[in-house]
Formats: sequence, C-alpha cells, structure tokens
Amino acid sequence: MSLNQFPNITPSRAAALVCRKWYYEEHVNRSVPREEFSPHLAFGTGIHMALKRLTDPTIPVPLGERSIEDGVRRAFNSQRYPDIDVRETDICRAIPIVTNYLAQDTDSASVIGTEVFADFTLTKSGYRKITFGAKFDALIARRQNGIILVIRDYKSGKYRDVDMESACIAIAVAKAKLNQFKQDYGLPFSDVVLELDYLGDNGLSDRVSLGINEVKSVWPELKARVQFVYNSIEFPAEPGEHCLFCPLRKTCRPNQSVSLTELDAIFS
Repeated sequence: MSLNQFPNITPSRAAALVCRKWYYEEHVNRSVPREEFSPHLAFGTGIHMALKRLTDPTIPVPLGERSIEDGVRRAFNSQRYPDIDVRETDICRAIPIVTNYLAQDTDSASVIGTEVFADFTLTKSGYRKITFGAKFDALIARRQNGIILVIRDYKSGKYRDVDMESACIAIAVAKAKLNQFKQDYGLPFSDVVLELDYLGDNGLSDRVSLGINEVKSVWPELKARVQFVYNSIEFPAEPGEHCLFCPLRKTCRPNQSVSLTELDAIFS
C-alpha cells in the first residue's frame, strides 16, 4: 500500500490510531508479523462462522431445523489447525457455547443479515481519503418503539472494558448508512443500537448495549486523531501507556534493560 493510500478506518484498527508508527506499520506498511496460528483467534473465528451459518436468513433451511453440531463442525473444519486434536477440542468446547447462546437469544428469527459490511467516505478528507468501514456480525430488526436496527458483535471471551473508539466507529457507520439499510431491507428503522455479546461456556455471559448517546463524547477526539494520522507525512513512535500492548514494542523500543550497576548508581 502506498504512502498516499491508507486503509479504511475500522473498529479493529482503532486501537492503533494512538501512535502514528503503530498504525502505519501494522495497517499501511503491514510489516507486523502475523502469528502462524493463534488459538484464541481460531476459536473466536469458529464461533463467528458457526453463528453465521446457524442464523443466516439467506439459507433456505428453517432456523429450527439447522443442526448446531453440524454448523459448528463445518465452521471449525474450514479453518487451518496445526493439530486435529486441538481442533476437535475446540469443537467440543464450542458446541455447548453455541447451543446455549442460541437457546437464550430471542432475536434469531429477527436477523436480517449476517457478516454485513458497510462504509462511507468523508467528502473533505484532507491529504488522504478517509473512509470509515465496519463489518457487522449480525443485523437485527427489533420491534421496540418502532423498529430498531441492532448491530451485533460477538465476543468470545470474558467481558472486559469496552473499546469506546471501536464502538463509536461501528455506530457511526451504521447511522451514516441507515437510509441505505432502510432501502435494502424495506424497513423503517428509527435508530441504531450496538450490542456486544460476550459468549462464555454457558452461552451469553454478558451483553453491553450502546447507542449514539453513549459514544458521542468519543467522536471529537477520535475524529481529530484520525485526521491527524491520515494527514501526516511522517510516522514516528509516540510513546505512552499503549506501548504495553503494541505489537512493535520489541523492535520499536528494544533497549529496555538496565544494569545492576546503573541501578545502584540511581540510589547512590
């Protein structure tokens, strides 16, 4: 990707915006090495793919007639695993999770789309084109004081702090494309709600619901940061607490060791 061509700003890329070097190296230059196999990523992807197959409204088989075990196995078998025993262990763990979640979920029949991508481009972007994009795990038409468009994001793991910048981007994309969704699905959506569903061993462990009121305070700072990064011509490291989570940490700031002599000298 060239210096003048930057990728879409998506919820998964929001964290890297805090440092120009991190964002540039990971998402523009793509120099950050990828793990050959990530157990956590493989399991999460399998859960997502299984739920898509089991709730996708375009599949002609009625929801109640779809085999959960078959859906989970097909989802996990489509992925590359270094060890078939590891795959089978993940499948056995995933089947009750998906089974319990679908039994608890009251919205399955209201799903109107799965793995839906949407984006929009700012009319005045500055030095580079700025496009916001998001992929929604599921779109749900919920009848609640009219019809609410629920954009759902599945999370495989325990509930932690919500990434409000990522949530802001997802809601911004859905709100900006709401008229298009009205046309596409023939429904008079009145508003958008983002639901983060955290899946544990017993199915749904936590659900966080966010609307525009919860994220609007994030927008001014997020917008300013996006414009700053996308209008930059240099991409230096910007150290901060985020360095603890940066994939460039070992190469960006390699000299973190202090000798015992130096340490003693501090207190001499």
